[in-house]
Formats: sequence, C-alpha cells, structure tokens
Amino acid sequence: MLQRLPGSPRRDGVELIKLCLFAFGLLVYYAVFVALLLALFWIWQGMRPAKAQEHHRFHHHYKSWVNADDKGCCDDRHCRPLADADERTSNGFLEVRIEGVWCPVLAHHYLKQGNVPDVSTSHVCAWGDSDQGWQDKGPCERLICYQPKPGS
Repeated sequence: MLQRLPGSPRRDGVELIKLCLFAFGLLVYYAVFVALLLALFWIWQGMRPAKAQEHHRFHHHYKSWVNADDKGCCDDRHCRPLADADERTSNGFLEVRIEGVWCPVLAHHYLKQGNVPDVSTSHVCAWGDSDQGWQDKGPCERLICYQPKPGS
C-alpha cells in the first residue's frame, strides 16, 4: 500500500482518477504533437528533390551528356531520372515538371551526346535554384537537358 508523504494533501479515489486522466491526456497531447512534427518532417523530406542521390547513382553516365546546343548537362548534381508523373504532353507539346512547375521541352534541351543510364524512365538535368548565377531564374529557364524514355 502506498503511503502519503508528510505534508502532501489527502486525495480521494475520484481525485486520483482525475489526476491520472489529466496526466494521460497530457501524454497523448505531447505524443500527437511529436507525431505531427515527425510527419511534417517526413513529408518535407519527401518533397525535397532526390536529385543528389539519384544523380550520384548515374553520374558516370550523366557526366558525358551534351545537349543540342553543345552545352554540357552535368555538373555533379543536376541530372536525375524523371518520374512518369513529372512528364506530360499538353497541347501537342512535351512538358516536364521541375520543382513543381511544368516546363516546355524545347529542341535544344534534347540530348545530343551521352548514354542513357536507365532505359525504363526519362531523364532530366536542371540547374538548382541555389546554383551560382541561377538564383533569379525560374525552373524552366534552368532546364538544361532532357532524354526521353526510349520508345516514348
């Protein structure tokens, strides 16, 4: 049996139950708060482009890429596979989604030289919004190269 500490107030059973429910409610509140923070962090991580990871996996292919304007496509982090959901045809023109913006693929974006690392998907190269000289440019202006999935 628990003993009451000297000087502590005497509590009856109903008061103790209320106190326990209050403590449990506080615990649930903080658990939900932490779960929401973790969920937001997880969503934020998922929304961030996986460019760096995907690029490094195929860097040995991307480093030789050149677009139709004879400009190199790869600068160690700009190229990546393109998800099917980030590619569409609109009014007869091909568009790719870069950082949430649909950008037209122009003739000079197409790959002129280089090997496709993964034929199951299209690939895109674009300067990042933090790259030197490209901070004030929109995603479509930063599009460098595009290589469609073979057969598309």
